[in-house]
Order: sequence, then C-alpha cells, then structure tokens
Amino acid sequence: MKKDFEYVQYLRNMKNIKKRIKSVKYVRNHLTSTMYTFTDIEYCTLQIRKILELIAISSLISDYKIYKEKMDSINKMWKADLIIKDLERINPKFYPEPTLTIKRVGEIDKLVVSDKEYLTKELFVEVYNKCGKMLHSLNPLCGEKSIDDLYAKYNDCIDIWIMWIENLLENHVVVLLRFKEDNADSFKKDLKKYYDSMN
Repeated sequence: MKKDFEYVQYLRNMKNIKKRIKSVKYVRNHLTSTMYTFTDIEYCTLQIRKILELIAISSLISDYKIYKEKMDSINKMWKADLIIKDLERINPKFYPEPTLTIKRVGEIDKLVVSDKEYLTKELFVEVYNKCGKMLHSLNPLCGEKSIDDLYAKYNDCIDIWIMWIENLLENHVVVLLRFKEDNADSFKKDLKKYYDSMN
C-alpha cells in the first residue's frame, strides 16, 4: 500500500534521528569522546543540527523531487525561521505533533496532545540558529574567557535540547506532503511502537 511505503521512508529518517540521539548521549555520558571537551560540545551540536534538519524535511519524504529540492535548499538557507515558513507553504502540517496514547478497554485507543515540554516550532528556530553558530570557528580575538563561557552555555543546553527532541518524537503523529489533503484521520499514525523498536 502506497501510504505504508511512505511511512517506511519516514521511519528510516526517524531511525537516523534516534541513532544520532544515541551518539550524543554516549558522548554526554562519557562512554566515548572526541578527546577534548570543546570538540565533544561541537560534535553534539552538529548532531542536533542534523537532527533538526531531518525533523524539518521528513514530512516531505512522500514526494522525492520536493524532498531533494528542500534538502538542497536547507544546505544553503541558514535562518531557521525562513526554513519553517518555506516548509509551511508547501505543507502546513509538516511539523510533528507530540501525543500521548490513552488506552481504552473495548474501544479504539485515543491520541491526545502531550503535556511534556517538547521542541515546539519556536524552540526549533532558537536551537537551530544556536547550533548554526557552532558550525564555524569562533573568532580567537574574542578572548579565551569569552569562548570558554560560550562553550559552557552550550554544554548546559545540550541535554535539554535532546530531551525536547525526544519528547517531540517518542510518540507523535505526522501528515506527509502527498496526503495532506486527505481527511484528518486518514494519514495520521501513532508512531510510538515503531520509535521504541528502533535501535
């Protein structure tokens, strides 16, 4: 079935995200390292930036041409708010909606909006832009203390950003581009069991 195939492609991206989260946690828990604290911080922010890119464009995966086009444009577009506006223009429902599943005996399970703190679109823009600053070398003329203070701030944020991302994705519904005009329930899927099974 076409929709099932599209979701397989979407879930591949989710698996990619989960692996990146796992790699960040390994660094954060000192199970592996890039040798230096500052390069560990850079590694983690780079992974988070890539995760955000995957979150942004994954709902377009049902249309390969547009998906490839937007992947290419994200590489050139550095302002997250412009990326969000561009994606909303194509698919107003592109962003995942975090949910909780309420089990009901003898009835269909009910999905409700999660009450956990998660990566909203507004936080997406904030985190994306902050991670972008780590893609380039810092000006050494800023002074060692200023650079150390900046890295310390990023170090304090990484675990929070990962928590927001996990709360967004661990159980969510998504509407893929090709099926955005379908009726409300036809292409929403509870993804928790799939997300939980990914290594």
